Formats: sequence, C-alpha cells, structure tokens
Amino acid sequence: MMKIVLLAGGKGSRLWPASTDEIPKQFLKVYDNYTMIERVFKDLSSLYDSKDIYVATTNNYLIYLKELIPNFNNYIIEPKSKGTYSAILNIGAYLKYRENISDDEEICILPIDSKVDRDFFNILKRVEEKYKYSSSICLVGIKPNKVSSQYGYIIHDNDKVLGFKEKPDLNEAALLINKGALWNSGIVIGHLYKLMSLVNIYDVNNYEEFIYKYLDIPVGSFDVEVLEKERDLIVVKSNYQWYDIGIWENLSPLISKEDQYNTNIINYEDKRIINEGVKDSIIINSSNGIKLVNKKKNNICIKRWGNYEVLNTFEGTDNQIKIKKLTLFPNKNISYQYHNHRNEDLIILDGNGEIIIDGKIKKFNRGDKITVKIGAKHSIRANTLLEIVEVQYGYLCEEEDIVRLENDWNKIINIHDLEV
Repeated sequence: MMKIVLLAGGKGSRLWPASTDEIPKQFLKVYDNYTMIERVFKDLSSLYDSKDIYVATTNNYLIYLKELIPNFNNYIIEPKSKGTYSAILNIGAYLKYRENISDDEEICILPIDSKVDRDFFNILKRVEEKYKYSSSICLVGIKPNKVSSQYGYIIHDNDKVLGFKEKPDLNEAALLINKGALWNSGIVIGHLYKLMSLVNIYDVNNYEEFIYKYLDIPVGSFDVEVLEKERDLIVVKSNYQWYDIGIWENLSPLISKEDQYNTNIINYEDKRIINEGVKDSIIINSSNGIKLVNKKKNNICIKRWGNYEVLNTFEGTDNQIKIKKLTLFPNKNISYQYHNHRNEDLIILDGNGEIIIDGKIKKFNRGDKITVKIGAKHSIRANTLLEIVEVQYGYLCEEEDIVRLENDWNKIINIHDLEV
C-alpha cells in the first residue's frame, strides 16, 4: 500500500504576517475552523488507512501537531528545516531504516498548502495502480484555470516531463499554458528505492548515520536538486479544482469577504480598520506587521487564441468604454463574430497579421489602427506574436455582446471565397 507523507515543516513566508517561524502557515485556521494540516489529514484519512499516512515536520512544531491530530504517532522528525531536499531525503531514510518499508513500496510526498475537494486525492490511487511497476518518478500536474506568475509550470509531452519553468512572468505563463503546460502541484510519487538512491550518495547504512551526516546535505529544494536534473519523470494531469492557499490571493476569499472596493481586510488584532478607497487589494493586519497585496497583478483571461487583460473601464449614462490589451499567439485567430451594441478601435502595438471585416481581408502591421463598427462581421489572425490595444465603446461593452459565427480560419476564408 502506498505510504503518504505530508510535508508540514515549512515556515510559509508568503503568508506573512499571519505565518511566522513560531506559528507557521500549517497551523492557521483557513476554512471551516480547520487548520491546513487538519483539513488535509481529515480528507486523506477518510480514503486511506491512517497507518499509511505520515507527517514530516521538525521538533519545533511537534507539540502543535499532536494537539491538532490526536491519537496519531506517525511523525518523521527532521533535525532542522533546510528545505524540501533534505526533508525528502530524511523521509526516505526514516522509512527505510526505521519503518523497514520495502524498496518497492510507492511513496507519495504531499504538500499541505492547497485547497482541494476530498475526491482530488483519488488521483493518488490512480497513480498507485497505473505506475506501480514503473521506475519513473511521477508528478501531479494541474490544468491551469488562469494565467498566473505565482506557480511553477510543468512542460510535458503526453505523460513525459520535458522540463520546468518556475514562476514565469505573465506573458511567458500565457505562452506556456497555450502549449499545454500544467501547474506543478508539488506532489511527488515514486518507489522508495528512488529516494534511497539519493540518500546513498551520503554513504550511510542506517538512520543514525544519516542523521550524523545530515549537516552535509545542502540547503535547497527537491525540485531544483533532483527533479530538474532527473530525466525519468512522468506527469499525471488532474482536472480537479486545486488552489494553492500558500498565497494571500487564494487564501483571502476563504477567510474574508470583499468590501465595496473589492478589497479583503483580514484583521488578526482587536483593532478597527476603515477602508476609504483602497481598491482591488488584500489588507492583512497582525501583531507581526501589516501587508498590502494588489489583487489585479494576475488579471488576465485565457482564450484559445491567446489572452486578454482589461486595462480600464469607464461607465457613462448612455455608454461604456472598456480598454483591453489582447495577445494573440502566432497562427491563431479570434472567432468570426459581430457585436450588436459596441464599436471597437484596434491599435496594433506589436507584430503583424490580417483581419477580415464584412468579407474583405486586409493585412496590418505594428502602428496600424483599425475600426470595427457595430454589426460588422470580423476576425483577426496573427502571423507573429501579436499585441493589440482594443478600445470598446458603445451601449454595452461586455463579453455577452459577442455573436460567434465560426472559429476555424480556413472555414472563415471559404465563407467569402477569399484568398489567403
């Protein structure tokens, strides 16, 4: 039976000022009055025998864990927190030498700072069954539902991992998603002998020797020290909803409500906080300090042809104005469509392509301006990476005011018997 090890020794610096070295993120009550560690353990223990679940941590946090998870003793204690590389090597050595786990046993390393439905963990059973005879290390990748620079990305071809990109900027993240890249959930599954091959480079024969040589292990992440160098990696894609609640942008909706300015105020002190106009933000106040987070840094919508970002909107008594920035990937096109309530002015910032308006095709380049009037059937195709500022103006500037006629560029061309 697969052994599942929960990583609960990190400090959670991204959730400062609520998370500190003394009381780190895994002990924050984040939903339903449960802490992160309680929620994950509760969901897992409903699907797996608790004797097959372990919690990896340090002595500093053991007292808190024993209060949160009563009648549980499967703890793997790391002498000192030095990152996930040393933590996972310690897990391997402990299971091998102290628990006498077979080398062929599958081991799952599971971070606790994510919000998932209980059914999400069924994917572990799938992996266990499908890859029980494989020598590969298996990762769980999440299908992205937005463009984000907060996550690591797994680049893959079917189930084979080709590489990684850690926290790219938004444009690069959008390109990666367009090519099918997955968010890295941090879940690692492999046979114990894979972990022991890493432990053995320190020339140890028992757990005591490993602990003695523990200080020789470099500080670092398992991703960098192992996974980015490992060629035999596979990835299983999950379509379940997954949220990294180790960042305020994802955690704040679970523990607070936005005010009239779309701002969440999270107050850990008995102190009154008044918001007089701070928009689209998260304000966190605690005895350790105050943090202000801008919500809109990832305000990009993914489309099959690329992505767009809303730069600004203006509401009038008779009309609206909305300004968007569109990025189209090479050889992609928006649908053949028209609008009943708005005009559009397109300003080409970079790249080149072609546009069809009411049966006429026209090429354009950087610096060109194009007007699309109400009711005009149109589609844009990018020849290169294309960046456009789109100014919408009219009675209604919303996504609902789009009548789509066709997506395929070649079929659009054939509608009017045009030459490409």
